[in-house]
Amino acid sequence: MNQFVDCNYMKEKILLIALILCSGTFYGQNKVISKTENSRIFKGTIQSSPVTIFLENKEIIDCDRYDTFVEGWYYYDKYKIKIPLSGFVKDWNMKLFNFGTNHLNYSKTLSKQAKNSTIDSLYLKSNYQEALLFNRGLYSEVKGENLKGVFKTLKKSSEIVINSDNINILQESEIYKLPNSKEINLLKLFSGYGGNSFYSSTIRKDQNRVVFYFESISNHNACGRCGASEGEKGYRVVYFDKKWNVTEKDEFLIESCISSIYDSKIVKKSTSEIKYKIINDGTYGSKVPYYLVINKVNSTIRKVF
Repeated sequence: MNQFVDCNYMKEKILLIALILCSGTFYGQNKVISKTENSRIFKGTIQSSPVTIFLENKEIIDCDRYDTFVEGWYYYDKYKIKIPLSGFVKDWNMKLFNFGTNHLNYSKTLSKQAKNSTIDSLYLKSNYQEALLFNRGLYSEVKGENLKGVFKTLKKSSEIVINSDNINILQESEIYKLPNSKEINLLKLFSGYGGNSFYSSTIRKDQNRVVFYFESISNHNACGRCGASEGEKGYRVVYFDKKWNVTEKDEFLIESCISSIYDSKIVKKSTSEIKYKIINDGTYGSKVPYYLVINKVNSTIRKVF
């Protein structure tokens, strides 16, 4: 009888240790993995002939991190002879050029002369041999699977099609891995510019929650509104069901140039909880103080007026 009890006791102990180890494995992986890719390959067609285009971002033209010089190449898939390209992305439009046998030197000269206000006319009036021109606003309401542009040579113009609705070369992600082998990209889940880091997580019978702290820029245009500010800071919460499907999300700012939130103060801090006093100037300029209570143990955030 005693041996039977001891055996059950040992089974329970082993099970407890296994649960702790499994839990430790999950919590040991609690980090956000940031990835940045500054080059991209597009597939498409020129007059129905399949082509491949490789593009790489170079230096920023002026103030906007998304307005950049671009270099790369394209080839017809049938021949695979690389034709060099140089150009730029500006205001979510992309213009690419080939300058013939003297391509490298000519493109370097143009990039040194280019300014944000004159770059369009400088390149379009240049002595190019071929031009691949795409004019498309990122926030266009018309969305499709393909992006159409104009392929120009010295003698004619024809249609070029890219098999993507997004010409953004810079590809960024902030991946958080969930315990069931799923993962979420926080840059797609939340608007803004990322800067997320893991803060806490809680698993409950009815709901799972993960809290992230973030610090990010306010504006991708350093010359625009809040572009030179100290940025946005705060917390983000993602709510999941028991199968780790996202059910809702929320964001709480503790500092923001865009929302005019300044002078935030920590009024209480312990290993389990932080309490901020927030001065929110608001839309109408009136200061309305409130508190944010971030509970690390339960992974909850409350706004208290």
